[in-house]
Amino acid sequence: MLLFWTMFAAMLLAGERIFGKLATNYGNPVYGLLLMQAAMVVFGVLNLIFSGYVLKQPLEFNIPARGILFFLLAGLVVGAFDFLMLVVFKGGATASYFTPLVAGGQIVFAMLLGMLFLGESLTGLQIAGAVAIVIGVVLFNL
Repeated sequence: MLLFWTMFAAMLLAGERIFGKLATNYGNPVYGLLLMQAAMVVFGVLNLIFSGYVLKQPLEFNIPARGILFFLLAGLVVGAFDFLMLVVFKGGATASYFTPLVAGGQIVFAMLLGMLFLGESLTGLQIAGAVAIVIGVVLFNL
């Protein structure tokens, strides 16, 4: 089931890129980011309202200060990414160019940051897989 939800998340992320590219034909990325953030707030509120029903357990707000900080930092990073995505699309990049480059770069940076800041380790096979993905992304964009 984890694989299903992971692939569903990937599909949603691809949808963000497609809708983001389409949206840049109609307006300024600064205002576009505000609209995207407003939609995320609405989704967050609806999620808060209905997730107790879905999870079948009461929701308690018991997040320590450090957790709140990391959630806020993650939100800032998402906002910065979304803004840069819109700027790049407004500059003429296609979704089929941008998305694979981001995906390949994300793999490399996530691996490096995971090792540096989270103490994660990688097997040789995982490193070889990441190299193969990066090579594939480069070949895709030639």
